[in-house]
Amino acid sequence: MQMKKENIFLALTVLTALTASLSGYAGGVGTNLLLSNKSIAFKVSQRSGSEITLSYRLNGKLFPVATLQPTIKGTDGRLSYSITNSSANRGTITVKSNSSQGSFKFIFGQPQNYLQLAAFKNISHLQIKLTSQALVIPDQRSEDIVIYPDNWSKQQLLIPGDNMLIMNMVDNGQAILSCLWNSPNLQLTATKDKSSFSGLQFVPKFNDAIWLGINAAKNIWLKSDKIGTLNWTPPFAATWLVTIQHRNHFAPKLYESWKLANLDVAGKPKSNMRGVYIQNNEGRTWSSGRGKFIYPFITQKGRIKLIFPKYNGDKNGFIYDHKFQRLIYPIQASPKKSSSQILPYDALKQLLNRSDFEQLFNKKAPHSNYPATCGITDKVEKIFYRDAEAKSVATIKKHFRRMNLFVIYNRKRVIKYLNWGKRLQKQLADYGKRYPDAAKLTQKLQNSLEELNRQYADVKEKIKTPEYCKMLTEKIITLAKSKADAETKEDENKQLCRQIRVIGGNQDHLSSELKAVVKALRISCTLQLLTAQTAVKRKIVEKVCKATAQILHSRFPMEGK
Repeated sequence: MQMKKENIFLALTVLTALTASLSGYAGGVGTNLLLSNKSIAFKVSQRSGSEITLSYRLNGKLFPVATLQPTIKGTDGRLSYSITNSSANRGTITVKSNSSQGSFKFIFGQPQNYLQLAAFKNISHLQIKLTSQALVIPDQRSEDIVIYPDNWSKQQLLIPGDNMLIMNMVDNGQAILSCLWNSPNLQLTATKDKSSFSGLQFVPKFNDAIWLGINAAKNIWLKSDKIGTLNWTPPFAATWLVTIQHRNHFAPKLYESWKLANLDVAGKPKSNMRGVYIQNNEGRTWSSGRGKFIYPFITQKGRIKLIFPKYNGDKNGFIYDHKFQRLIYPIQASPKKSSSQILPYDALKQLLNRSDFEQLFNKKAPHSNYPATCGITDKVEKIFYRDAEAKSVATIKKHFRRMNLFVIYNRKRVIKYLNWGKRLQKQLADYGKRYPDAAKLTQKLQNSLEELNRQYADVKEKIKTPEYCKMLTEKIITLAKSKADAETKEDENKQLCRQIRVIGGNQDHLSSELKAVVKALRISCTLQLLTAQTAVKRKIVEKVCKATAQILHSRFPMEGK
Protein backbone atom coordinates (compact mmCIF):
# COMPACT_ATOMS: atom_id res chain seq x y z
CA MET A 1 0.00 0.00 0.00
CA GLN A 2 1.36 3.41 -0.94
CA MET A 3 1.48 6.20 1.61
CA LYS A 4 0.81 9.83 0.65
CA LYS A 5 3.85 12.10 0.96
CA GLU A 6 1.95 14.23 3.45
CA ASN A 7 1.22 11.28 5.75
CA ILE A 8 4.85 10.11 5.51
CA PHE A 9 5.96 13.58 6.60
CA LEU A 10 3.55 13.61 9.52
CA ALA A 11 4.55 10.15 10.68
CA LEU A 12 8.25 10.99 10.47
CA THR A 13 7.61 14.24 12.38
CA VAL A 14 6.01 12.43 15.30
CA LEU A 15 8.59 9.65 15.21
CA THR A 16 11.40 12.22 15.34
CA ALA A 17 9.75 13.95 18.28
CA LEU A 18 9.22 10.67 20.11
CA THR A 19 12.85 9.64 19.49
CA ALA A 20 14.06 12.98 20.85
CA SER A 21 11.99 12.45 23.98
CA LEU A 22 13.15 8.89 24.58
CA SER A 23 16.81 9.85 24.14
CA GLY A 24 16.76 12.17 27.15
CA TYR A 25 15.66 15.38 25.48
CA ALA A 26 15.50 17.39 28.72
CA GLY A 27 19.23 17.37 29.10
CA GLY A 28 20.17 17.44 25.44
CA VAL A 29 21.54 20.70 24.07
CA GLY A 30 20.32 21.87 20.69
CA THR A 31 17.56 19.28 20.30
CA ASN A 32 14.03 20.16 19.19
CA LEU A 33 10.68 18.67 20.08
CA LEU A 34 8.19 19.08 17.24
CA LEU A 35 4.63 17.98 16.50
CA SER A 36 2.97 19.03 13.28
CA ASN A 37 -0.16 18.32 11.23
CA LYS A 38 -2.03 19.95 8.33
CA SER A 39 -3.14 22.90 10.46
CA ILE A 40 -0.74 23.72 13.30
CA ALA A 41 2.72 22.96 14.64
CA PHE A 42 4.02 22.81 18.21
CA LYS A 43 7.75 23.16 18.82
CA VAL A 44 10.01 23.26 21.86
CA SER A 45 13.47 24.65 21.20
CA GLN A 46 16.20 23.95 23.76
CA ARG A 47 18.48 26.55 22.15
CA SER A 48 16.09 29.33 23.12
CA GLY A 49 15.68 28.28 26.72
CA SER A 50 12.86 25.77 26.26
CA GLU A 51 10.78 28.28 24.31
CA ILE A 52 7.45 26.78 23.22
CA THR A 53 6.25 28.03 19.84
CA LEU A 54 2.81 27.56 18.30
CA SER A 55 2.56 27.98 14.52
CA TYR A 56 -0.08 27.60 11.84
CA ARG A 57 0.21 26.17 8.38
CA LEU A 58 -0.94 28.13 5.32
CA ASN A 59 -0.14 27.34 1.68
CA GLY A 60 2.45 24.79 2.73
CA LYS A 61 4.36 27.18 5.00
CA LEU A 62 4.55 27.49 8.78
CA PHE A 63 3.95 30.85 10.45
CA PRO A 64 4.78 31.27 14.18
CA VAL A 65 1.91 33.00 15.95
CA ALA A 66 2.54 32.68 19.71
CA THR A 67 5.06 31.57 22.30
CA LEU A 68 4.02 29.90 25.54
CA GLN A 69 5.85 30.44 28.81
CA PRO A 70 4.55 28.44 31.80
CA THR A 71 5.70 29.30 35.30
CA ILE A 72 5.76 26.33 37.66
CA LYS A 73 5.84 27.00 41.39
CA GLY A 74 9.15 26.20 43.07
CA THR A 75 10.96 25.45 39.82
CA ASP A 76 14.59 26.30 39.10
CA GLY A 77 13.63 27.05 35.48
CA ARG A 78 14.53 23.66 34.01
CA LEU A 79 11.66 21.76 32.41
CA SER A 80 11.50 18.30 30.83
CA TYR A 81 9.19 17.27 28.01
CA SER A 82 7.96 13.82 26.96
CA ILE A 83 5.50 12.57 24.33
CA THR A 84 2.90 9.83 24.79
CA ASN A 85 -0.05 8.51 22.78
CA SER A 86 1.25 9.94 19.52
CA SER A 87 -0.25 9.49 16.06
CA ALA A 88 0.25 11.18 12.72
CA ASN A 89 -2.03 14.05 13.76
CA ARG A 90 -2.17 14.02 17.55
CA GLY A 91 0.10 13.74 20.53
CA THR A 92 0.25 14.47 24.26
CA ILE A 93 3.27 16.31 25.62
CA THR A 94 3.78 16.20 29.38
CA VAL A 95 5.79 19.05 30.87
CA LYS A 96 7.46 18.60 34.25
CA SER A 97 9.76 20.62 36.44
CA ASN A 98 13.09 19.11 37.40
CA SER A 99 12.99 20.72 40.85
CA SER A 100 9.35 20.64 41.95
CA GLN A 101 6.14 18.63 41.65
CA GLY A 102 4.73 21.00 39.03
CA SER A 103 3.50 19.69 35.67
CA PHE A 104 0.90 20.06 32.93
CA LYS A 105 0.02 18.63 29.54
CA PHE A 106 -0.26 19.84 25.96
CA ILE A 107 -2.75 17.75 23.98
CA PHE A 108 -1.97 18.42 20.36
CA GLY A 109 -4.40 18.24 17.42
CA GLN A 110 -7.75 17.52 19.03
CA PRO A 111 -9.58 19.09 17.19
CA GLN A 112 -7.02 19.26 14.40
CA ASN A 113 -6.31 22.99 14.56
CA TYR A 114 -6.31 23.21 18.38
CA LEU A 115 -3.80 22.73 21.18
CA GLN A 116 -5.19 21.87 24.61
CA LEU A 117 -3.49 22.73 27.90
CA ALA A 118 -4.74 20.70 30.85
CA ALA A 119 -3.96 18.83 34.11
CA PHE A 120 -2.23 21.80 35.71
CA LYS A 121 -0.29 20.97 38.87
CA ASN A 122 1.43 23.74 40.83
CA ILE A 123 1.27 26.09 37.85
CA SER A 124 1.64 29.71 38.91
CA HIS A 125 0.52 31.11 35.58
CA LEU A 126 0.80 30.62 31.84
CA GLN A 127 2.03 33.49 29.70
CA ILE A 128 1.28 33.64 25.97
CA LYS A 129 3.16 36.16 23.87
CA LEU A 130 1.63 37.24 20.58
CA THR A 131 0.99 40.26 18.38
CA SER A 132 -2.75 40.81 18.15
CA GLN A 133 -4.16 43.66 16.08
CA ALA A 134 -7.68 43.38 17.51
CA LEU A 135 -9.26 41.58 20.45
CA VAL A 136 -12.80 40.19 20.14
CA ILE A 137 -14.93 39.11 23.11
CA PRO A 138 -17.73 37.11 21.45
CA ASP A 139 -21.10 37.08 23.17
CA GLN A 140 -24.07 35.28 21.61
CA ARG A 141 -26.38 36.45 24.42
CA SER A 142 -25.70 40.11 23.72
CA GLU A 143 -23.27 41.59 21.15
CA ASP A 144 -19.59 40.97 20.47
CA ILE A 145 -17.10 43.52 21.77
CA VAL A 146 -14.20 44.54 19.51
CA ILE A 147 -11.22 46.38 20.96
CA TYR A 148 -8.29 47.84 19.05
CA PRO A 149 -4.96 48.65 20.74
CA ASP A 150 -4.90 52.23 19.49
CA ASN A 151 -8.25 53.13 21.09
CA TRP A 152 -7.68 51.43 24.43
CA SER A 153 -5.59 53.35 26.94
CA LYS A 154 -5.13 50.74 29.68
CA GLN A 155 -2.11 48.43 29.61
CA GLN A 156 -4.05 45.51 31.12
CA LEU A 157 -7.49 44.07 30.41
CA LEU A 158 -9.17 41.71 32.86
CA ILE A 159 -11.06 39.39 30.52
CA PRO A 160 -14.43 38.05 31.79
CA GLY A 161 -14.46 34.29 32.20
CA ASP A 162 -18.12 33.51 31.53
CA ASN A 163 -17.90 33.89 27.74
CA MET A 164 -15.43 30.96 27.54
CA LEU A 165 -13.80 32.52 24.47
CA ILE A 166 -11.72 35.38 23.15
CA MET A 167 -10.38 35.85 19.62
CA ASN A 168 -7.15 37.56 18.56
CA MET A 169 -6.84 38.95 15.03
CA VAL A 170 -3.24 38.37 13.89
CA ASP A 171 -0.96 38.60 10.85
CA ASN A 172 -2.80 41.35 8.97
CA GLY A 173 -5.93 39.42 8.11
CA GLN A 174 -4.27 36.04 7.66
CA ALA A 175 -5.04 34.24 10.93
CA ILE A 176 -7.15 34.22 14.10
CA LEU A 177 -5.82 32.84 17.38
CA SER A 178 -8.73 31.84 19.62
CA CYS A 179 -8.47 31.04 23.32
CA LEU A 180 -11.17 28.77 24.75
CA TRP A 181 -11.62 27.48 28.29
CA ASN A 182 -14.03 25.40 30.37
CA SER A 183 -14.37 27.38 33.60
CA PRO A 184 -16.42 30.61 33.96
CA ASN A 185 -14.14 31.57 36.86
CA LEU A 186 -10.86 31.31 34.96
CA GLN A 187 -8.54 34.28 35.56
CA LEU A 188 -7.33 35.77 32.30
CA THR A 189 -5.49 39.04 31.69
CA ALA A 190 -4.55 40.60 28.35
CA THR A 191 -1.70 43.11 28.06
CA LYS A 192 -0.94 45.63 25.36
CA ASP A 193 1.90 47.74 24.12
CA LYS A 194 1.68 50.78 21.86
CA SER A 195 0.57 48.99 18.70
CA SER A 196 -0.82 45.58 19.67
CA PHE A 197 -2.19 43.30 22.34
CA SER A 198 1.07 41.61 23.18
CA GLY A 199 0.23 39.00 25.79
CA LEU A 200 -2.29 36.80 27.57
CA GLN A 201 -1.84 35.47 31.08
CA PHE A 202 -3.90 32.57 32.44
CA VAL A 203 -3.99 31.54 36.11
CA PRO A 204 -5.35 27.98 35.76
CA LYS A 205 -6.39 25.41 38.34
CA PHE A 206 -5.94 21.64 38.05
CA ASN A 207 -9.39 20.90 36.56
CA ASP A 208 -9.29 23.83 34.12
CA ALA A 209 -8.71 23.20 30.44
CA ILE A 210 -7.52 25.81 27.94
CA TRP A 211 -7.51 25.45 24.18
CA LEU A 212 -5.57 27.54 21.67
CA GLY A 213 -7.04 27.32 18.19
CA ILE A 214 -5.80 28.84 14.95
CA ASN A 215 -7.92 29.50 11.88
CA ALA A 216 -5.95 30.66 8.86
CA ALA A 217 -6.81 31.83 5.33
CA LYS A 218 -6.14 34.86 3.20
CA ASN A 219 -8.57 37.61 4.28
CA ILE A 220 -9.98 35.53 7.12
CA TRP A 221 -10.61 38.81 8.91
CA LEU A 222 -10.91 42.38 7.69
CA LYS A 223 -10.75 45.73 9.44
CA SER A 224 -12.40 48.35 7.27
CA ASP A 225 -13.51 51.95 7.55
CA LYS A 226 -15.22 51.73 4.18
CA ILE A 227 -19.00 51.84 3.74
CA GLY A 228 -20.51 50.37 0.58
CA THR A 229 -19.23 47.55 -1.61
CA LEU A 230 -16.03 46.06 -0.18
CA ASN A 231 -13.09 44.62 -2.07
CA TRP A 232 -13.39 41.45 -0.01
CA THR A 233 -14.98 38.03 -0.38
CA PRO A 234 -15.24 35.32 2.32
CA PRO A 235 -12.40 32.81 1.89
CA PHE A 236 -14.64 29.88 2.91
CA ALA A 237 -18.22 29.07 3.92
CA ALA A 238 -18.96 30.10 7.50
CA THR A 239 -21.14 32.30 9.66
CA TRP A 240 -19.45 35.68 9.18
CA LEU A 241 -20.05 38.62 11.49
CA VAL A 242 -19.41 42.32 11.20
CA THR A 243 -19.21 44.32 14.44
CA ILE A 244 -19.92 48.04 14.40
CA GLN A 245 -20.16 50.63 17.17
CA HIS A 246 -22.90 53.10 18.09
CA ARG A 247 -24.34 55.04 20.97
CA ASN A 248 -27.91 55.75 22.04
CA HIS A 249 -29.85 56.87 25.08
CA PHE A 250 -28.83 53.73 27.02
CA ALA A 251 -25.04 54.14 26.88
CA PRO A 252 -22.32 56.15 25.08
CA LYS A 253 -20.46 53.10 23.70
CA LEU A 254 -22.33 50.07 22.42
CA TYR A 255 -21.62 47.37 19.85
CA GLU A 256 -23.71 45.54 17.29
CA SER A 257 -22.74 42.30 15.53
CA TRP A 258 -24.56 41.38 12.32
CA LYS A 259 -24.47 38.13 10.35
CA LEU A 260 -23.63 38.20 6.68
CA ALA A 261 -26.96 37.81 4.87
CA ASN A 262 -26.54 35.84 1.63
CA LEU A 263 -28.85 36.14 -1.36
CA ASP A 264 -31.11 33.18 -2.06
CA VAL A 265 -31.85 31.84 -5.55
CA ALA A 266 -34.50 34.53 -6.04
CA GLY A 267 -32.01 37.28 -5.21
CA LYS A 268 -33.56 38.05 -1.83
CA PRO A 269 -31.27 38.40 1.22
CA LYS A 270 -31.68 35.73 3.87
CA SER A 271 -30.50 35.77 7.46
CA ASN A 272 -30.46 33.32 10.37
CA MET A 273 -30.61 36.16 12.87
CA ARG A 274 -33.45 35.76 15.35
CA GLY A 275 -35.92 38.58 15.60
CA VAL A 276 -34.89 40.09 12.23
CA TYR A 277 -37.01 39.53 9.13
CA ILE A 278 -35.81 40.50 5.63
CA GLN A 279 -38.73 41.60 3.47
CA ASN A 280 -37.41 42.39 0.00
CA ASN A 281 -34.43 42.24 -2.37
CA GLU A 282 -33.00 45.58 -1.26
CA GLY A 283 -32.44 44.25 2.26
CA ARG A 284 -35.40 46.10 3.72
CA THR A 285 -35.72 44.50 7.14
CA TRP A 286 -38.13 44.53 10.07
CA SER A 287 -37.39 43.96 13.73
CA SER A 288 -39.45 44.45 16.86
CA GLY A 289 -38.61 47.74 18.55
CA ARG A 290 -36.98 49.12 15.41
CA GLY A 291 -39.54 48.80 12.68
CA LYS A 292 -38.25 48.76 9.10
CA PHE A 293 -34.59 49.32 8.31
CA ILE A 294 -31.92 48.36 5.78
CA TYR A 295 -29.92 45.22 6.62
CA PRO A 296 -26.30 46.36 7.04
CA PHE A 297 -24.28 43.36 5.82
CA ILE A 298 -25.36 41.52 2.64
CA THR A 299 -24.00 39.99 -0.57
CA GLN A 300 -25.07 41.46 -3.88
CA LYS A 301 -23.90 39.84 -7.14
CA GLY A 302 -21.15 38.04 -5.24
CA ARG A 303 -19.85 41.23 -3.63
CA ILE A 304 -20.10 42.20 0.03
CA LYS A 305 -22.02 45.36 0.77
CA LEU A 306 -21.64 47.04 4.16
CA ILE A 307 -23.71 50.01 5.30
CA PHE A 308 -24.97 51.37 8.59
CA PRO A 309 -28.54 50.28 9.37
CA LYS A 310 -30.97 52.91 8.10
CA TYR A 311 -34.05 53.16 10.30
CA ASN A 312 -37.34 54.76 9.33
CA GLY A 313 -37.07 58.28 10.71
CA ASP A 314 -34.20 57.12 12.94
CA LYS A 315 -36.81 57.00 15.70
CA ASN A 316 -34.61 55.14 18.19
CA GLY A 317 -31.76 57.61 18.01
CA PHE A 318 -29.01 55.22 16.90
CA ILE A 319 -25.89 57.23 16.13
CA TYR A 320 -23.19 55.12 14.48
CA ASP A 321 -19.51 55.81 14.98
CA HIS A 322 -18.11 56.34 11.48
CA LYS A 323 -14.55 56.47 12.81
CA PHE A 324 -14.74 53.04 14.43
CA GLN A 325 -13.32 50.52 11.96
CA ARG A 326 -15.74 47.69 11.34
CA LEU A 327 -14.37 44.18 11.88
CA ILE A 328 -15.43 41.17 9.79
CA TYR A 329 -14.61 37.65 11.05
CA PRO A 330 -15.97 34.07 11.11
CA ILE A 331 -17.44 32.54 14.24
CA GLN A 332 -18.84 29.10 13.32
CA ALA A 333 -19.54 26.84 10.36
CA SER A 334 -22.44 27.58 8.03
CA PRO A 335 -25.49 25.36 8.63
CA LYS A 336 -25.42 22.23 6.46
CA LYS A 337 -22.01 23.11 5.00
CA SER A 338 -18.85 21.28 5.96
CA SER A 339 -15.62 23.14 6.63
CA SER A 340 -12.03 22.02 6.81
CA GLN A 341 -11.48 24.40 9.75
CA ILE A 342 -13.06 24.02 13.17
CA LEU A 343 -14.23 27.52 14.07
CA PRO A 344 -14.46 28.74 17.69
CA TYR A 345 -18.12 28.07 18.51
CA ASP A 346 -18.00 24.68 16.79
CA ALA A 347 -14.93 23.85 18.88
CA LEU A 348 -16.69 24.90 22.07
CA LYS A 349 -19.61 22.65 21.14
CA GLN A 350 -17.20 19.73 20.83
CA LEU A 351 -15.14 20.52 23.90
CA LEU A 352 -17.59 21.71 26.56
CA ASN A 353 -20.29 19.63 28.16
CA ARG A 354 -23.72 20.27 26.67
CA SER A 355 -25.19 22.36 29.50
CA ASP A 356 -22.17 24.69 29.67
CA PHE A 357 -22.23 25.18 25.90
CA GLU A 358 -25.96 25.91 25.76
CA GLN A 359 -25.57 28.57 28.45
CA LEU A 360 -23.49 30.61 25.99
CA PHE A 361 -26.47 31.09 23.64
CA ASN A 362 -29.92 32.50 24.13
CA LYS A 363 -32.72 30.01 23.52
CA LYS A 364 -36.37 30.18 22.62
CA ALA A 365 -38.49 30.85 25.70
CA PRO A 366 -41.23 28.39 26.69
CA HIS A 367 -44.69 29.21 25.24
CA SER A 368 -43.21 31.53 22.60
CA ASN A 369 -44.73 29.87 19.51
CA TYR A 370 -48.13 31.56 19.64
CA PRO A 371 -49.13 33.99 16.83
CA ALA A 372 -48.75 37.74 17.24
CA THR A 373 -51.64 40.21 17.32
CA CYS A 374 -50.88 41.81 13.95
CA GLY A 375 -51.11 38.56 11.98
CA ILE A 376 -54.24 37.30 13.71
CA THR A 377 -56.19 40.57 13.46
CA ASP A 378 -55.31 40.71 9.77
CA LYS A 379 -56.85 37.25 9.27
CA VAL A 380 -59.99 38.20 11.21
CA GLU A 381 -60.40 41.44 9.25
CA LYS A 382 -60.28 39.47 6.00
CA ILE A 383 -62.99 37.13 7.31
CA PHE A 384 -65.26 40.11 8.06
CA TYR A 385 -64.41 41.69 4.69
CA ARG A 386 -65.70 38.54 2.94
CA ASP A 387 -68.89 38.61 5.07
CA ALA A 388 -67.88 35.16 6.29
CA GLU A 389 -67.74 35.92 10.01
CA ALA A 390 -71.03 34.24 10.95
CA LYS A 391 -69.91 30.95 9.40
CA SER A 392 -66.37 31.29 10.83
CA VAL A 393 -67.03 31.86 14.55
CA ALA A 394 -65.20 28.66 15.51
CA THR A 395 -62.19 29.68 13.40
CA ILE A 396 -62.15 33.19 14.89
CA LYS A 397 -62.32 31.72 18.41
CA LYS A 398 -59.38 29.42 17.64
CA HIS A 399 -57.31 32.31 16.24
CA PHE A 400 -58.01 34.54 19.24
CA ARG A 401 -57.40 31.79 21.80
CA ARG A 402 -53.86 31.31 20.48
CA MET A 403 -53.27 35.05 20.08
CA ASN A 404 -54.38 35.76 23.65
CA LEU A 405 -51.86 33.21 24.88
CA PHE A 406 -49.21 35.14 22.95
CA VAL A 407 -50.22 38.34 24.76
CA ILE A 408 -50.32 36.57 28.14
CA TYR A 409 -46.90 34.92 27.89
CA ASN A 410 -45.24 37.95 26.35
CA ARG A 411 -46.56 40.02 29.26
CA LYS A 412 -45.12 37.46 31.68
CA ARG A 413 -41.77 37.95 29.96
CA VAL A 414 -42.08 41.73 30.39
CA ILE A 415 -42.89 41.31 34.09
CA LYS A 416 -39.94 38.94 34.44
CA TYR A 417 -37.61 41.65 33.11
CA LEU A 418 -39.06 44.22 35.52
CA ASN A 419 -38.89 41.94 38.58
CA TRP A 420 -35.35 40.90 37.63
CA GLY A 421 -34.35 44.57 37.53
CA LYS A 422 -35.91 45.28 40.93
CA ARG A 423 -34.11 42.35 42.56
CA LEU A 424 -30.78 43.40 41.07
CA GLN A 425 -31.31 47.00 42.14
CA LYS A 426 -31.89 45.84 45.71
CA GLN A 427 -28.76 43.69 45.66
CA LEU A 428 -26.73 46.63 44.33
CA ALA A 429 -28.12 48.91 47.03
CA ASP A 430 -27.01 46.37 49.64
CA TYR A 431 -23.54 46.25 48.06
CA GLY A 432 -23.38 50.05 48.18
CA LYS A 433 -24.06 50.03 51.93
CA ARG A 434 -21.62 47.19 52.57
CA TYR A 435 -18.81 48.69 50.47
CA PRO A 436 -18.89 52.52 50.71
CA ASP A 437 -15.94 52.83 48.32
CA ALA A 438 -18.08 51.23 45.61
CA ALA A 439 -21.23 53.24 46.34
CA LYS A 440 -20.76 55.45 43.28
CA LEU A 441 -20.50 52.40 41.04
CA THR A 442 -23.53 50.65 42.53
CA GLN A 443 -25.62 53.81 42.22
CA LYS A 444 -24.66 54.19 38.57
CA LEU A 445 -25.70 50.60 37.88
CA GLN A 446 -28.98 51.11 39.77
CA ASN A 447 -29.69 54.15 37.60
CA SER A 448 -29.09 52.09 34.47
CA LEU A 449 -31.57 49.49 35.68
CA GLU A 450 -34.14 52.21 36.32
CA GLU A 451 -34.42 52.51 32.53
CA LEU A 452 -36.46 49.29 32.61
CA ASN A 453 -39.11 50.99 34.72
CA ARG A 454 -39.07 54.11 32.53
CA GLN A 455 -39.67 52.04 29.40
CA TYR A 456 -42.61 50.31 31.08
CA ALA A 457 -44.10 53.58 32.33
CA ASP A 458 -44.01 55.05 28.80
CA VAL A 459 -46.41 52.43 27.40
CA LYS A 460 -48.26 51.20 30.49
CA GLU A 461 -51.55 52.83 29.46
CA LYS A 462 -51.29 51.63 25.86
CA ILE A 463 -50.65 47.96 26.61
CA LYS A 464 -53.56 47.71 29.09
CA THR A 465 -53.71 44.13 30.41
CA PRO A 466 -53.99 40.67 28.81
CA GLU A 467 -57.48 40.47 30.34
CA TYR A 468 -58.47 43.69 28.55
CA CYS A 469 -57.17 42.25 25.27
CA LYS A 470 -59.23 39.10 25.82
CA MET A 471 -62.31 41.23 26.46
CA LEU A 472 -61.81 42.90 23.05
CA THR A 473 -61.62 39.51 21.33
CA GLU A 474 -64.83 38.43 23.04
CA LYS A 475 -66.53 41.55 21.68
CA ILE A 476 -65.44 40.59 18.17
CA ILE A 477 -66.79 37.05 18.60
CA THR A 478 -70.13 38.48 19.81
CA LEU A 479 -70.08 40.88 16.84
CA ALA A 480 -69.52 38.00 14.42
CA LYS A 481 -72.69 36.29 15.73
CA SER A 482 -74.82 39.45 15.65
CA LYS A 483 -77.49 40.29 13.06
CA ALA A 484 -76.09 43.79 12.34
CA ASP A 485 -75.54 44.76 8.72
CA ALA A 486 -72.24 43.74 7.12
CA GLU A 487 -70.83 47.26 6.78
CA THR A 488 -71.45 48.08 10.45
CA LYS A 489 -69.91 44.80 11.55
CA GLU A 490 -66.84 45.35 9.38
CA ASP A 491 -66.29 48.91 10.68
CA GLU A 492 -66.71 47.91 14.33
CA ASN A 493 -64.42 44.92 13.86
CA LYS A 494 -61.71 47.15 12.37
CA GLN A 495 -61.87 49.46 15.38
CA LEU A 496 -61.62 46.56 17.83
CA CYS A 497 -58.77 44.95 15.87
CA ARG A 498 -56.95 48.27 15.84
CA GLN A 499 -57.17 48.43 19.64
CA ILE A 500 -55.80 44.89 19.87
CA ARG A 501 -52.87 45.79 17.63
CA VAL A 502 -52.10 48.84 19.79
CA ILE A 503 -51.87 46.54 22.81
CA GLY A 504 -49.84 43.86 21.05
CA GLY A 505 -47.58 46.21 19.09
CA ASN A 506 -46.66 48.33 22.09
CA GLN A 507 -46.11 45.24 24.23
CA ASP A 508 -43.82 43.75 21.55
CA HIS A 509 -41.95 47.05 21.33
CA LEU A 510 -41.63 47.15 25.13
CA SER A 511 -40.16 43.64 25.35
CA SER A 512 -37.57 44.54 22.71
CA GLU A 513 -36.68 47.76 24.50
CA LEU A 514 -36.29 45.94 27.82
CA LYS A 515 -33.97 43.45 26.16
CA ALA A 516 -32.00 46.33 24.60
CA VAL A 517 -31.58 47.93 28.04
CA VAL A 518 -30.20 44.68 29.50
CA LYS A 519 -27.88 44.13 26.52
CA ALA A 520 -26.57 47.68 26.87
CA LEU A 521 -25.99 47.10 30.59
CA ARG A 522 -24.13 43.85 29.84
CA ILE A 523 -21.86 45.56 27.29
CA SER A 524 -21.20 48.45 29.67
CA CYS A 525 -20.38 46.10 32.56
CA THR A 526 -18.11 43.96 30.41
CA LEU A 527 -16.16 47.07 29.41
CA GLN A 528 -15.96 48.11 33.07
CA LEU A 529 -14.86 44.62 34.03
CA LEU A 530 -11.89 44.90 31.68
CA THR A 531 -10.47 47.67 33.86
CA ALA A 532 -11.98 47.00 37.30
CA GLN A 533 -9.35 48.36 39.70
CA THR A 534 -10.36 46.72 43.00
CA ALA A 535 -11.52 43.24 43.94
CA VAL A 536 -14.79 44.66 45.29
CA LYS A 537 -15.62 46.58 42.12
CA ARG A 538 -14.73 43.55 40.02
CA LYS A 539 -17.00 41.39 42.17
CA ILE A 540 -19.91 43.80 41.73
CA VAL A 541 -19.53 44.15 37.97
CA GLU A 542 -19.13 40.37 37.57
CA LYS A 543 -22.36 39.96 39.55
CA VAL A 544 -24.23 42.17 37.09
CA CYS A 545 -22.64 40.47 34.06
CA LYS A 546 -23.73 37.03 35.29
CA ALA A 547 -27.21 38.31 36.08
CA THR A 548 -27.61 39.76 32.57
CA ALA A 549 -26.46 36.44 31.07
CA GLN A 550 -29.20 34.64 32.99
CA ILE A 551 -32.07 36.93 31.95
CA LEU A 552 -30.87 37.07 28.31
CA HIS A 553 -30.50 33.30 28.07
CA SER A 554 -34.22 32.89 27.35
CA ARG A 555 -35.91 35.04 24.70
CA PHE A 556 -39.21 35.71 22.94
CA PRO A 557 -39.27 36.21 19.16
CA MET A 558 -40.63 39.74 19.57
CA GLU A 559 -37.66 40.81 21.70
CA GLY A 560 -35.89 41.83 18.52
CA LYS A 561 -32.27 41.19 17.62
